[in-house]
This record gives sequence, C-alpha cells and structure tokens, in this order.
Amino acid sequence: MDEQATFNRYSASGTKIGPSGRITGYERNPKFATPGSWAAYAREMTRTNPRLAVLDELVKHSIKSPTWGAEPQDPDNPNAVRNANYTNQCFGWMGKIARLERNWESILNSLSNYPSIGYWVLEEIYKYEDGLIWLEDMADLEPDSVKGWISDPETGKLTHVQQYGWSQGEKNPKPLPAHKALIVCKDKTGRNWEGVGMLRSCVSWYELTNVIQDNLAYGAYRWGKTIPKVRVNRPPQEALDTSTSAYTEDEINEQIEYANATAQALSEGRATFISDTPIAQIETYGDGNFGTMAKDLRETIVHANQEMSTRYAAQWLELGVSNTGSRNVGEVHYEAFRTMMINLIDEIVNSITGMDRPGQGTIYRLLAANFYPNGIVPPAEMPIVSHSGLTANAIADGLAHVINLVNQGILKVDNELENAIRKIFGLSQVKAAKETQEVSGVQD
Repeated sequence: MDEQATFNRYSASGTKIGPSGRITGYERNPKFATPGSWAAYAREMTRTNPRLAVLDELVKHSIKSPTWGAEPQDPDNPNAVRNANYTNQCFGWMGKIARLERNWESILNSLSNYPSIGYWVLEEIYKYEDGLIWLEDMADLEPDSVKGWISDPETGKLTHVQQYGWSQGEKNPKPLPAHKALIVCKDKTGRNWEGVGMLRSCVSWYELTNVIQDNLAYGAYRWGKTIPKVRVNRPPQEALDTSTSAYTEDEINEQIEYANATAQALSEGRATFISDTPIAQIETYGDGNFGTMAKDLRETIVHANQEMSTRYAAQWLELGVSNTGSRNVGEVHYEAFRTMMINLIDEIVNSITGMDRPGQGTIYRLLAANFYPNGIVPPAEMPIVSHSGLTANAIADGLAHVINLVNQGILKVDNELENAIRKIFGLSQVKAAKETQEVSGVQD
C-alpha cells in the first residue's frame, strides 16, 4: 500500500470563500449575502411573527432544559476521574459551583439561537485561579458581528473569525482566533461555518403572511365599516327654468349640504340616525363584510403557520385548534420534535468535546493546558459529556402506567422496583431495612 497515497488528503470541500472571507455559492438571495444581514432578518422574523416566536422559544427552552454532566470513561483511572471533576467544576455541572462568571444556563441561552439562525460563535475567555487555567467566560460573538471566515490557504482550515466594529465608524476589531472560539453550526458541510438556519426555509411563508396581514388591515380600514354615499335626485334643469320644480335652487343645495354633513357624521361615528330628504338620500357602499376573499386570506395564514411548524417538527401545535385531533398522532409528532431537540443538543456536546480543532474542542484545550505538558490528552482520559432530561426512555415513558399495573396485582412494589425507578430520575437509592428483633414483653 502506498503510504503517501493513503494518508494524504485530496478532497476539496467545495465551499467557496471570497477574499473578504464571505461564503458564496450557497445563499442565492442577495439581501442575505452577509452573515450579519441574514441574522438581523432572522431576529426580525421571530420578533414580529407570533408563530415563529413560539417555535423559536420551544427550541430555546428545550435546549436549556436538560441536566449536563461529565463522567470518566474509566472510573479506576485517576487521571480520567480528575479530568471529569475538573470539567464539572469548570462548567458547574453535577452540582458543582461553576468557575464561570456567567453560568452554563446563560451560555446555553446564547447557544440556543444557533438552530434558528444556523450558527453561533463564543469566545473562550480564560483566567488563572488556584494554580489552574479556567474558563472565566464564554463571550458572545453574535452573527450580526461576523464579517467573514479566514482560512489557511494551504490546508483550508479555519484560522480566524473576522468581526465588524461595535459602532459606526469604529475600526474593525482584531479577528478572533479559531482556536479560542467555540462555533456551533447546524447542518455544517465542508467549510460552510454559517450552516443552514431553520428559519431560512420559513422566509417565503413569513413574507407572504406579512403581505396578507397588510391587505387584511387595509380591508378592515376600507371595507370593515359601511361607506356613506349621497344620492342626489336633482330635478331636471328645464323644471328649474320654468319654475315647475317643487324646490328652488337654494333649497336643493341646502338639502344636499345637509346630506353631506350627515354622511360625514356617519363616517366619523357621530351620527346616531339618518334623515333622508326628497332631494338627497344616504346610501352606503359595502355591507361591512369582508366577504369570501378575506376568508381565503385568513386560511392562507393558517396554512403558512402549519408549514412553518412543519419546519420545526412541531405539527403537534396544530392539535387543539379544532374539534378534531388524535392523542396518538400528537404523541408521534411530539416524539419527532423531541428527537430533533436531542440531536440539536448533541451538536453542542460534539462541539465542546473531541480533539482540539478550529472552532471546537473546548474541553480538550483546557485539559491539555492544565495537565498535559505535551499538549496531548490521551483519548481514554477524555471525559464523557452527556445530558439528560429530554432523552427518550421506554421505562420512563411507561411510569404513568405503573399505578394501574400495581392496582391490578400485575406488578409488586418492592425496593428493587423503587430503586430502578429512582435510578431513572437520578434519585438516591433506598437502603434495605435492617431486621429488628422483637422485644419481649410487648404490651397489647
């Protein structure tokens, strides 16, 4: 086997990065040509559309809800145990007091934006305390601040994240080194660090609902109330010339002015009754009903909401809005949503664990800097980072039926069963009761 042919790398990622560091070839909409422009538009979507706001909050709360922890791969390896304890203390997991100034829940609150936008960048801020290097903070580098991605021209690996200035006229800050950054991406391929945000496929439906809502608002203002119309029954001019008309020119004009004033009062909501005259009568345009067109527009908004919910695998939100529905269907939909949330959280786990690499491998960098002078952490001594709380568990899902099984005599409650249930929820185990000898002379 040719060693050079075996270990050399020949694949090209296909991601096009321009001289300015901007990724091209993926986004076809010119108004989303820069990371900041897309991020700003995505935030506007979740701020102004109620359905997207709910979907975005569902994702954020799901990502923030699990409990995190680090465990050694080998409990008998003292270095592995030390590394797991250090990791838990650094991030404040497993009941430890975090060394971070900003707690892990707050950091997750920032990272929970990555699924909707496509990516999120944090800068690792270090401190030296008690003889060790710790994370002091993980500072946000919001997508609005990302100007481009700087790569090594030879290897193609990310080296820096280029930033915009904080205010207008300010010089651009120094690029953030990739080995000092944590970048979490959704659907990253090749060198496309911007990924694909879940909101991107909702843009057309979002813009359509905005147009429809504008039309409905205009229709409510224009046709929601009746529009007064003055019908004038002016006598023929010949009748006025020959004085055969029942009214003079001045009387006719007076009636018309009265009708106009009445129509104005009706339009402004000041008129409580309408009095017609022989010359001028008050009629109306429209009947105050939007008609079938408005109904079709509202149904389009409902369909748009359904499509956007589908993108977030949250079709179960539609259950309960009508008189029909199925609990089993709802559970299937929710299970699909929960599975997607677990995978999104796993992406965060994958980003902070593993080898030291551009934009990822935070825990490896910390352990190598503290405990391994050669900078290499043995794979067997890396801690296993996991999360619990959203993970599907067949036993946990079946706990709701335990009472029925016990009542029917099918299941017997003992310490073994209780400890199995307690283990699922991470509770302490029940110790077997010590047998006690009866004392003689027990009184009745």
